[in-house]
Amino acid sequence: MDYLRKKYRILQITIILIVGMVISTIIYVGLKDVDDMYHNYAAKSIMDIKKAYLKDTVNNIIAGIKQKNDDQVNFYYHIAEDITNILDNYYHLDSEGFYNYTKQYMTQEIKKANFTFFIVDRQSQQILYMNIPNKEESEIIDIGYINSLSDQLPVYIKKAYGKYSIIIGIDQKTIDNQVKDLLYNEIHSYKFADEAYVWVNEVVDYEGGDNYAIRRIHPNLKESEGIYLSTEMTDIKGTFPYKTELDGVKQYGELFFQYYFKKLDSDIISEKITFAKLYKDYDWIIAMGVHLDDIQEYVNYTSKDKNEQVSMLLIIISLTTIVLICIALGVIHFLEKWYYNNSNKTLIEETQKDPLTQTYNRRAAYKYLSTSWSNYKSLGINSTIMMMDIDNFKKINDNCGHSVGDKVLVGLADKLNSHIRSNDFLCRWGGEEFLLICNGLKKQDIAAFSSKLLKVVEEMNFECKEIKKFNITISIGISEFYPEDEQFSIAINRADIALYQAKAKGKNRCIILEENTEKCNS
Repeated sequence: MDYLRKKYRILQITIILIVGMVISTIIYVGLKDVDDMYHNYAAKSIMDIKKAYLKDTVNNIIAGIKQKNDDQVNFYYHIAEDITNILDNYYHLDSEGFYNYTKQYMTQEIKKANFTFFIVDRQSQQILYMNIPNKEESEIIDIGYINSLSDQLPVYIKKAYGKYSIIIGIDQKTIDNQVKDLLYNEIHSYKFADEAYVWVNEVVDYEGGDNYAIRRIHPNLKESEGIYLSTEMTDIKGTFPYKTELDGVKQYGELFFQYYFKKLDSDIISEKITFAKLYKDYDWIIAMGVHLDDIQEYVNYTSKDKNEQVSMLLIIISLTTIVLICIALGVIHFLEKWYYNNSNKTLIEETQKDPLTQTYNRRAAYKYLSTSWSNYKSLGINSTIMMMDIDNFKKINDNCGHSVGDKVLVGLADKLNSHIRSNDFLCRWGGEEFLLICNGLKKQDIAAFSSKLLKVVEEMNFECKEIKKFNITISIGISEFYPEDEQFSIAINRADIALYQAKAKGKNRCIILEENTEKCNS
């Protein structure tokens, strides 16, 4: 009897163990499938976010080109006005003396290199002197050509001085060259996560082949900038990335594509995904990419905690009853949903925060501006746009180093955050520029508020070995939304123009631009 009971108990234990093993196996297989589904979904979500990040970055650069063009036009227009003001001071001279001074003044190297300039006899319409920096050989220079320039040049000023007409202008090529130089320095200064970077190729032959394009900007291969490229170039897998890129922008204007390329500051070659877009005015293909193995590391990192939790739950479930197994499955489902929501929220926040100052970035600013603009159009709630720029920031970097410059940026961001309202929005617009958006700020309070910001910033102290303690100042350009505005970017442009005016008037001040009317408040 005892023998049979013992055998029965052994059989019971064996059956329980077998059932437990079967249940554990079933649960393990089920959890493995869930894990694979989560992993795949996380990978897809991260890939979608990264692709959106690449596309937004390139689109923001292209959007900034027009702004830089407008800034350069305004800059040169003010210089041209300054030149006429200087000539006004010498108008008292006799005709010959005025002519000689004007000619001598405009033959200065920097002016001769940039300005289109004419001295014309008003009576005879004879061209007495001219300077045309980017003259085409086939162009015939006569009074008709001069008269046509008013419609051709982005900057054009004509003024009469007695017997002379003085024409001062800047052609589009000069503007474009200045903007390209700014973009070259700006793109090289960008710092992105995952060792990403932006590069630019200029197309010279849309039919492809050898020498179809010139590599203009490439932070990863700076020594190769200026070389010609060929659509017959291949990567280590034998694919033709340049041909793919050219065909894509020709057909669609933009594209995502994959190929193998070396990592930044490394000899390691891995597959990367790239977004490229054609800026036709310059024949520039502007592109940005990220390596896929870096994305995979990020996927693995986001899945690490979840995998540990699943493993622990599997051990517990294997040693408990079927009821506890069902409860555990419910817990697993809840934890996976919670972890995914939090991981996805973290990913979205990271794409909207500036990594240095921890303020919002330009991408987040555009989303916020879009909402503010909608509230203005539908509810009449206006927003005050404050464009801020650190004065003489380049000198800080040059004299103290970029590490001190970074401390200044972080300190300024912290100081501004501590003195703005809880419902105000602060972002790092780019470089040493910050954008502050104040919703519902009364007109009569704008000047006092901006002056307060100027004062608290001026009271900040920094130090470095080279110049010991030093202070900083900022310049502020201010505007609001107006009924005539077609989009919020117009208010941004006004604020930017106001900022330029604040800089030009001596810095450490604010300028309010109201519907193209300037008001100086500090």
